[in-house]
Amino acid sequence: MNRNALRLIFVLALIAGILWGIKLFLLKPTIPLQVVFVSPSNQERNISTTSKIKIDLNQPVKKNEININLSPPTEISISSENNPKTLILVPEKPFYSNTTYTIEVFDKNNKLLWRSFFTTEKLQGNPVIPYESEKYTQTNYPLLEFIPYETESFSVTYSQPLTLKVILKKETKETIEPIVLDWIKSHNIDPSTHKIDWITPEP
Repeated sequence: MNRNALRLIFVLALIAGILWGIKLFLLKPTIPLQVVFVSPSNQERNISTTSKIKIDLNQPVKKNEININLSPPTEISISSENNPKTLILVPEKPFYSNTTYTIEVFDKNNKLLWRSFFTTEKLQGNPVIPYESEKYTQTNYPLLEFIPYETESFSVTYSQPLTLKVILKKETKETIEPIVLDWIKSHNIDPSTHKIDWITPEP
């Protein structure tokens, strides 16, 4: 075999080695998704009915790359709180009291990654009832804690859900209306969400 052939073989072998090295460098090993921590922890008891669930993973994950089952079925919202390796589950309504819940975490291929259990605290009555009552008040009477509001010129009270009654003591509606609207805005409420009845007492 002549020198040119040997050189060609050497060059080809060198190129093949370089290409193989590049391939090995670029092909990073696939690390399977794993759950590394869940709070509440497995078998934990006396968990608050308004507690959040925290799930830590070994790598960043998008919401559509993971499935979470909570039993008994509970509506939850999921956020990452600026950490792509952590998921925070917030119940839309309080958990039932004195109830054992199951948390199951699956990857996008429906492979089970985690299963654990926790039991909520024991309470008198249904914790959802005061929650619903508060939610109703916040939705229909968002200014309730600031009512009645009275000045020398007018007073403001609720007459029904999202309806304010303004009794004019002095001056006119045209003068008082901007003041009332600014007062509503000062409590981070959009005035357009409320109906306002303007009442002028009979002399």
